[in-house]
Amino acid sequence: MSDAPSPVVSAMSAATQSLRDTAKWMVGGVVGTAAGVFAGSSLTSLGSLDPAADRGRLALALIGLLVGFGGLAIVVVWAFRVLTVETRTFREFVGNAEREFEQARETLLERYKSWFPEGIASFKDYLSSVDAAHGRLKKGGNDDKDKALVAKAASDFAVFNANAGFTVVRNRFLSLRLALAVGTPIAIVGFGLFAWAVNPPPAKPRPPAFSLTIQGTR
Repeated sequence: MSDAPSPVVSAMSAATQSLRDTAKWMVGGVVGTAAGVFAGSSLTSLGSLDPAADRGRLALALIGLLVGFGGLAIVVVWAFRVLTVETRTFREFVGNAEREFEQARETLLERYKSWFPEGIASFKDYLSSVDAAHGRLKKGGNDDKDKALVAKAASDFAVFNANAGFTVVRNRFLSLRLALAVGTPIAIVGFGLFAWAVNPPPAKPRPPAFSLTIQGTR
């Protein structure tokens, strides 16, 4: 039977899921609103345009659609990054060279460097020292310091990894907020242009060529 996760690990997992739920709610509102505008009266008016006489409006409608869906794409791409659930070990987190993981390591190093054993200055060094201790114990070693280091690392690495996952998702969530601030206005402008293009004003009646008034005699 496996040990129950520590309160810190559970709290980090809950916080990560909360960010994902918030992102889902935010993006769902934006996409749902855009879908309602796109599928409403504007879409039904598209068929009333004459391909020959209304080429300009049809072109603007197409441009509006491309701009509108482009704005939504900006939001959705970043939303997928937040909502994607990735499972990684602490070893994978330490060895990942991507920029977002480097930023997460820098953030966590300031928070947890006081947890490191004496003489250890980085997550990579901590992992290497634990690997070395494991190796000595597997070869029959019985050093109490190695045993204590391995036991401490089992607890520490679980916390580091949970916090790393939260930090990565939080940074992606902050990027999603920026994507919403950029993509939503673009989508509004695009779909607004589409709605304008497919809803031309009613044609004004032409005035008669001449006016004839007949008056009778009294």
